Amino acid sequence: MRHDIFIRRKDALFCFPLVSSLRKRGSNLTFCNKTTILWILAFARMTLVGGEHGIFKFNGYSFFFLTVRKVIHLFFYSVFLVLPSFAHISADVENYLQNKPFERVYTPAKDYSQIVKGKELVALLEPLLKQKISQLKEKGIQPCLHVIVVSPDVASQRFLEKKKKACEEFGIIMDISTLAKNVSQEDLLMKIAALNADQKVHGIMLHLPLPSSLKAEGLLDSIAPQKDVDGLSFINQGKLTQGKPVMIPATALGCFFLLRELSPSLDGKQVAMIGRSNLVGKPLASLLLAHNGTVIIVHSKTKNPEKISREADILISATGVPSLVKENWVKQGALVLDVGISFPDGKTPSGDVDFKSVLKKVSHITPVPEGIGPLTVFMTMINLVKAASYCEN
Repeated sequence: MRHDIFIRRKDALFCFPLVSSLRKRGSNLTFCNKTTILWILAFARMTLVGGEHGIFKFNGYSFFFLTVRKVIHLFFYSVFLVLPSFAHISADVENYLQNKPFERVYTPAKDYSQIVKGKELVALLEPLLKQKISQLKEKGIQPCLHVIVVSPDVASQRFLEKKKKACEEFGIIMDISTLAKNVSQEDLLMKIAALNADQKVHGIMLHLPLPSSLKAEGLLDSIAPQKDVDGLSFINQGKLTQGKPVMIPATALGCFFLLRELSPSLDGKQVAMIGRSNLVGKPLASLLLAHNGTVIIVHSKTKNPEKISREADILISATGVPSLVKENWVKQGALVLDVGISFPDGKTPSGDVDFKSVLKKVSHITPVPEGIGPLTVFMTMINLVKAASYCEN
């Protein structure tokens, strides 16, 4: 496991066997003087143990430093006192960007209120995204997302405007190709092929839904996997089910990161996933299964969906059916993510969950709007940065 270790310079020689061992395991070692160590301890408000060594937590991480006098102490320190650094949300995102597995041991970045808004998690991750984009630009890579839209409606135009505004705030180029409703399948395939070959375009998104005359599956599968920022091609979907994700659909990814914050250990938790779309239900179920959640997918043909939902520790709904989930669907103390959104009156957004009646029973719940929506937009940009890094490599 990876550790962050502070060692006093004058003790480095005595620590050499342990230092060598920890470096091989990928630990971060910092050699400093006594004053620096005392400053670190004072800043972390930590009480020394025995005056010779200390363990403390700061900013979501655990640190360990040594001031050893006798080599005989090294075995005791290395076996019993060196604690692993607990994964933080930024570490999770870093691992995802580098195609590394998510950490098993996890510490939430903050305490959350009962009503959880997506912008809270976005605020934690914004510095990391800005840093990654800046690093790409220093290497001459300008992240560029190209969105293909066929005959957009009002709701689609609003969504694209929000996404474009978010991209501009982070210095990402977002180009939009708006095509007529009568565009042919062949013309769309040619458009996607041209974007696949364009080295200045790092991410391609086909805005859904499409007119009935077009076959979305064939078009999505024609997008190069490394540019498929929606994660909807059969290659990316297949890799996810195998536990080897490349691009994970943005909404599912945002829900997963949020669940990590609200329920750090998913081991044995019963999860009811209402909805089985390729955008949310199926990919999110795969992620939760990989982290030892007990997942039951509830869909339109499921018998007694309210009974299954009522037994779940974590309830996620992504159907677009307004107020589908009533109070009697929810277990006392459950964690609820409302992913669905619809406009029953054509103007006011509504979620899948009957928010007012369910609120009194849950430990945490996401509202509609301002719940999962901001995470979806943000995770699309995370996927774009990941796609741009493929260009770098």
